[in-house]
Amino acid sequence: MGGIGKTTLAKQVFNVKEILLSLLQSIIQIDDKVYSRDEAELADLLQKSLKRKRYLIVMDDIWSYKAWDDMRQCFPIDNNRS
Repeated sequence: MGGIGKTTLAKQVFNVKEILLSLLQSIIQIDDKVYSRDEAELADLLQKSLKRKRYLIVMDDIWSYKAWDDMRQCFPIDNNRS
């Protein structure tokens, strides 16, 4: 089925790096060095930035389990209760 936006949707759903950068921008000051990091480094930076902090992240329009699985690895798994 051509022309219904499958490629555009796939790029938006699976562009984890852009999601990571967006989340990081909302919690820390980022510079050009951060933009040049790969997804694994960005995920590690996000996890370290959130550790021992309280946070609420709302994600909308996640259309696949893979996209969520990629993202949830970025969040600290320690006991985050106060």
